[in-house]
Amino acid sequence: MFDTQDIAALERGKLLIQQARCLIMEEYPVYDADDACLYLRCNAFYLDIEFDFEQPIIIFCINRAIDRPITRNDLRRLNELNLGNPLGQHALHEEFQHYLYRRSHLMETPLTPEVLEEIISHCYIEALRGYGSLTAGQRGSYSPRPGRA
Repeated sequence: MFDTQDIAALERGKLLIQQARCLIMEEYPVYDADDACLYLRCNAFYLDIEFDFEQPIIIFCINRAIDRPITRNDLRRLNELNLGNPLGQHALHEEFQHYLYRRSHLMETPLTPEVLEEIISHCYIEALRGYGSLTAGQRGSYSPRPGRA
């Protein structure tokens, strides 16, 4: 059973998520969206930003296809990266052959453009490290920051 404090917290969380969603759409070029997610391009990566209205949490997931079969050595490399990265998680989706970096952000206060930039930049840099560790020696160059509108 919910009491009035629980309902007020849920409403505040929904408001924080809605404000964050509007901020992201103002600051970055969104190429697609649905009720739960915004989709952006981040140089050679895709950035999916998912919203959990009940928690309230924003999940940043930056991903890119791997152009070869995933090996045990790849999984070992990502485990090593995860040991040194408490803010997010490097992972591989073996069925679709995609690398991804995921980070969650608990919405306790309104999201500012500066905090949003910091989170997205961190995700992008970690994705470069993770993807780069898997594709070392393959062709490709990357700029250090994601494109903005």
